[in-house]
Amino acid sequence: LYTLYRYFALLYRLNKEYDQASVWFNKLLDHAAKYSIKIDKARILQELALCNKETGNYNRALAYLKQSNDLLKTYKDTDKEYNLKISLFGLPSFGFWDLGPDAAVVGGGNKIFTALNKRNKVLLNLSMQEEIYADQMNFYKAIEFLNKKIPIIKEKENKADKDALVTAYNNLGYYYFRARELKNAIKYFKKAWEKAKEFEDLSGSLKTIMNLSNLYAHIIDNNQLDLYSSQKEVNTIIKKITKYRNEYENIKYKKDLENLKKELEAKKLKLTEKDKWNLLQKIKGEAREIYYKVDIALAILNFYQAEFALSKEIKVSGAGKSNALNIIK
Repeated sequence: LYTLYRYFALLYRLNKEYDQASVWFNKLLDHAAKYSIKIDKARILQELALCNKETGNYNRALAYLKQSNDLLKTYKDTDKEYNLKISLFGLPSFGFWDLGPDAAVVGGGNKIFTALNKRNKVLLNLSMQEEIYADQMNFYKAIEFLNKKIPIIKEKENKADKDALVTAYNNLGYYYFRARELKNAIKYFKKAWEKAKEFEDLSGSLKTIMNLSNLYAHIIDNNQLDLYSSQKEVNTIIKKITKYRNEYENIKYKKDLENLKKELEAKKLKLTEKDKWNLLQKIKGEAREIYYKVDIALAILNFYQAEFALSKEIKVSGAGKSNALNIIK
């Protein structure tokens, strides 16, 4: 029965039939309690929280997360993950648990995992609470839980955690933007940029570039140029983005070439000149889309500079529309 319950719980959740999934997760909990079967109850409560969040029952989702959090306090840091795997109709077995809504917990990629250790369960709890409050547009509560998550992410320095830290700072910038605290939004987008640059995280850098350009576009549209930035500051950002564009292919090639070498070594194959050429062509193709987005961001920021210069010129000299085009040029 236990295997049957977890099979149906997973099946309904994967099909996004969350009410039915909740029924089977609860049956699984009841059955495990009745027959003293060892399960990772904190993780199952997170699954129930996810099902309720997806159906809009936020209060119940938060209640499940509180129960899960209380249980996690009793877990040892050295506890091994509790693996749950099933096989479907003779297919290879796959992980039972989905990481949940926030890929930043592990830095993205495939979200289906066999298990989570205590640290990742704690991160997932915080991430789900963050997302629930963000969905409810309670951005200060979302910020509160994200700020609890950041110190845990900083404890490790693998690629997943580095990616997660860049994402976290971008999310902080977004939440502050939605809370109309534009100075803090700029502050955390800049932090995201600094970390992405430090980690050579090209994807994180691109997301941050788009966030900054969109934020400045908002500032332009709302005539708030003097309040939130200076020409010197924006010039610095433009130079950094231009540098990112100029270096993108070289950095991408270097990182991807290293990964390709490792893949070939694992297969006991040698890297050939043709392999290098194919990789270079692939990166050049990908770069075209990246450059399109970066060029839009640069155009927005250059327009911001022109608007800033125009507003200052008008205040000082009373210049009108006749001079505006020359200033923008």
